[in-house]
Amino acid sequence: MEKKLTKQEFGKIIKDWLEKFLVNKYGKDYDIISIDFPARTLNLLNNNEIKKVKNISFFSFKPDLVGILKNKRSGSVELVIINRELRSIGLRELGEMQCYCRLAKPFLAMWFSLQGLAGPIDRLINHNKKEGILEYNDKKIIILRWDNFKKQIDKFSITPVEYRNFILS
Repeated sequence: MEKKLTKQEFGKIIKDWLEKFLVNKYGKDYDIISIDFPARTLNLLNNNEIKKVKNISFFSFKPDLVGILKNKRSGSVELVIINRELRSIGLRELGEMQCYCRLAKPFLAMWFSLQGLAGPIDRLINHNKKEGILEYNDKKIIILRWDNFKKQIDKFSITPVEYRNFILS
C-alpha cells in the first residue's frame, strides 16, 4: 500500500520540482533568488528583493510556497506563487488563489494537488470551457495533480490544457 504524504512532504516534492522547472524555463533570463515556504505573510517577509515588488505592503497573505525571481537585465523582481492541497481543488481554493493573484500579479501561479480538480470544477473548466475563473492579468492559474506513485506530474491533469507542453517540456 502506498504511503500517504503529509503536507510537509508534499511541499518538499513541489519545492524540488519548482526549482528545476524555474532554472530550466527561466534561468537564462532570471536569477532564482529564493524558493521558500514563507513563515509570515508576504508583506512582512524579511527579504530585500521582495521589498522591491510593487505594492508589497498590501500583500497580507501567505501562499504555501513563494519563488522570487530577479530579471538579469532589468533587475525587476517577480513572484511565483504556489499552493498545495492534499485533497481535490474546489471553488474555495480557486477563489483563494484568485485573490492572491489579483493582488500580487505573480509572474506564475500554480496550484498542486494530490487529487486534482474536484469533479464539478473539472467539468466547469475543462468540459464547459469556463477558464475565466483561472484568469488574472492576462495570465492563468495553472493546476496540476502530482502522481505520487509515478513521482511526477500527471500530464493529463494540467489545467488549462494549453499549458501542458509548457509544463512538461
